[in-house]
This record gives sequence, C-alpha cells and structure tokens, in this order.
Amino acid sequence: MFSKNWALMAVFSFLVICLVTTMAAHAEVDPGSASGFPFLLRYGYYDDKCEDLEDIVWSKMKTIVQLQHNAPAQLLRLMFHDCFIGMEVLADPVLSSGTQIIFSLVSPEHHFCLCLLISENFSMVLNAPIGPVPIIPPYLRLTEMEVLADPVFSALSLGTQINTFIAILACFTRASLMSLLVDFLGWDVITSEKAEGCDASVLLADRNENGTVEREAIPNRTLKGFNFIDTIKDEIEEECPGVVSCSDILVLATRDGIVLAGGPYYPVLTGRRDSKESFFDKAMAEIPRPNGNISETLRLFSLRGFDERETVALLGAHNIGRIGCQFIRPRLSNFTGTGLPDPTIPPDFVEELRRKCPDDNNTISNMLNDEHTDTARGLSVSILTSLDNHYYKTLMRGRGLLFADQQLMANEKTAAAVTDYAIDDGIIFRTEFAHAMGKLSNFGVLTGSEGEVRHSCSHLNS
Repeated sequence: MFSKNWALMAVFSFLVICLVTTMAAHAEVDPGSASGFPFLLRYGYYDDKCEDLEDIVWSKMKTIVQLQHNAPAQLLRLMFHDCFIGMEVLADPVLSSGTQIIFSLVSPEHHFCLCLLISENFSMVLNAPIGPVPIIPPYLRLTEMEVLADPVFSALSLGTQINTFIAILACFTRASLMSLLVDFLGWDVITSEKAEGCDASVLLADRNENGTVEREAIPNRTLKGFNFIDTIKDEIEEECPGVVSCSDILVLATRDGIVLAGGPYYPVLTGRRDSKESFFDKAMAEIPRPNGNISETLRLFSLRGFDERETVALLGAHNIGRIGCQFIRPRLSNFTGTGLPDPTIPPDFVEELRRKCPDDNNTISNMLNDEHTDTARGLSVSILTSLDNHYYKTLMRGRGLLFADQQLMANEKTAAAVTDYAIDDGIIFRTEFAHAMGKLSNFGVLTGSEGEVRHSCSHLNS
C-alpha cells in the first residue's frame, strides 16, 4: 500500500507540473487571457468580466418560471433545436492512448468532469469504461482550499483523494486536458470539423443573404421562449454590456429552468460565441421529426455522438411541456395514409386523445396521465410541473403521445433504457439526463475570435 500511494503521489506531482507548465506557455502567447486558454470553454469564463452572471440568470429564471410555468419546457426545446443541427462527428472515433491513460488515473465518479473538459473542441465517443455518470459531487464546485478541508473529501482514501484532486485541478485551473496532451505530451487526438451547434443561430430574426432564417424552418415554427432569453439578455447588458453571449445565456437559462422544474443540476461550461448566420436548410433536414421511426431517430442522434441510452435520456425532456395537437391527430384517424388509427395506440387512449384534440389548434400536456381536464375549454391542464420519470412509465403502457416517443419501445436497447428509467423513483434518469444535457450543451460551439457576442439576441451586431 505504501508503494502504491507513493506511485500515485508521483503521478499526481507529474500532472501538476505538466498543467502548470502548459498554462505558463499559453499565458506567454496570450498574456491578456485570464486563464491561458482563451479558445476553450471553461468554468468561470466570466468571473473577471461579469462575475454575477449566473446569479442574474438564476434570479431572472425564478421570476420567469413563477409567471410562466411552461418556460422550462420551452427553453429546453429551444436549446435542443439550436444545439442539435449541423454536428458532424466521426463514425467510429476512439480515445487516444494518452486520453485513456488520463481516464484510468481518475476514479469513475469524476470522469464527468473530464468529459466536459474534453468535449468542447474534440468530438469524441468516450469508449473508456465510465458507465453511468453521477452528478458531480458538491466538493467539485468548491475552491481548492475548501475541497481539502471538506469532510467528505477527507474521508476518502489517499489514492482516491489524489485521483479526485487531479480532476479538481483540471477544472479549477481551467486547463484543457486535451491541450495538455497535444501541446506538452504530443499525443494524438481525434478531431472533427468545426460545425454549427450551440451558437444561438436559432435566436436570429435577421435573414440570410438567400432570404431564409432558421427560426422559420418548419420544425422551428412552434418554438417559444425567445422573449425569455431577450429579457435575461437585457438585464445582463445593463450589468455587463457586450460581454456575455446569447448562446451562453440560452444554455445557462435552460439548465436553471430544468432545476426549477424539479430536474437535476449539471455544471455548465461557458465561453461560447454567437453565430453570424442562421441555418434554415439544416434545421429543415436535421431536427428529429415527431413522427419519425426509431431507426431515423437513432441515426440522427448517432451522427451527433449519442448512443441509444443517451438518446432515450434526452427524449426525457418530453416529461414536461405541451404538445400541439397537429402532431398527434395524424395518429388518430389516418396513420401513414391507412385511414385508420395507429395500431400501437390502445383503443381507449385513441378515444381519449380524440376528445382532447378536436382540432389542430389545441395542445396536450406531456403529463396527460397526471392531470385533470378543464371541461369548460376542453383543454388539458397539468397539475404537476416536475421533470421526473413519468414519461417512461407512460411509454411502457403504450401511451406515448408522439409516434417517435412510443417508437422507443420498438428497439431492444432503447426499450431497455426506458425500463431502467421507469422502474425506480427517477434517480437513474436524472443522473443520465444531466450527463446527456452536459454533453449536448458543448457541441459545435464557437469560441475565441469566432462569431461574435451579440448585443441583441435576435439581431446581428452589424
């Protein structure tokens, strides 16, 4: 045990020296950068520019949700449509040998921290044996001295303390482990071409040169929540003019909305920049369709590096919000042109949906089975607002509202994930949903001198 601990101490010391040396090299290149890594997402990107940013977003979101209970669902969908398009990742990427070494040194409960650091500029499928990832322990959000004094940290074994502190050091120095591997150790990594993703392109109202605008693409016409982002942006501009990007605001506000809806907290890196154009054609082609079959859904998510289980976790966003009847009614009377209802829907549920969807102008709550009905208006009214696992329980009963939702039961792997998420009190779902959302929020971002920081989220600066 003595020799093992000394070996861990030696590895720890070596990594500390590597990180400090790499940071110093970067700082010489760009002395104006607060962290030495100006072109990467990181924790606390705005600490020296707009230190109250996250407090402002949280405060505004609490007010917004109090006035509009459906705001978390609207922002969640808005962020998904912004981040999902345009990603191009390698079909079978693997971790470099250097990265595998780093992951082997850090205990599995802290791999999430490393995944977040890696994912921004390197589109990778993490094939290391990390398994389901829990939410980052509270002590990973403390200062270095607080971590060392924390009783939970102190109770860990020496080896686990060392492994944990490696992850903490990487987070708090905001040094990308990938930059370390590339610049200091010279290990190879697998990269992919920079593509659109979480860049606030969906927020733009300005038309492109060809007259198109992304938010008018058919999948985006029912998006809501633009006004919430504008409200938060106005408040931030008063405090920190021209500093915080709309893409960062959207990601932070969505995370806070999820928490306010009873969902899990997950850490968010910042430092995104805003796109100078929108992408109508890609939105038309790449947003998953509500009537898509399981093969189509899995293909679209796989192209963005999500496996079957992560796909099921992300679709758990359908736990909250409302669905337009225009997406449901085709299942009730003329499914795929047959003139008959979707045969996978239980007959009693078909009748219930017909009553609740007399025309395309109505909406149905995603919590249909946990609600009462406003009989005066014929509209469903949710009595719950929690992002829990009821969505998966309804799928197991054959009562998914969208065809694409119910199709999750038509594939062995996705059906197994649905079962896992449905059988407990939601802990597994919350954990894996947090992981998937953290991964999604880092896709295809613009950083450094790319793009711009818009003064108005709906309009370009020039």
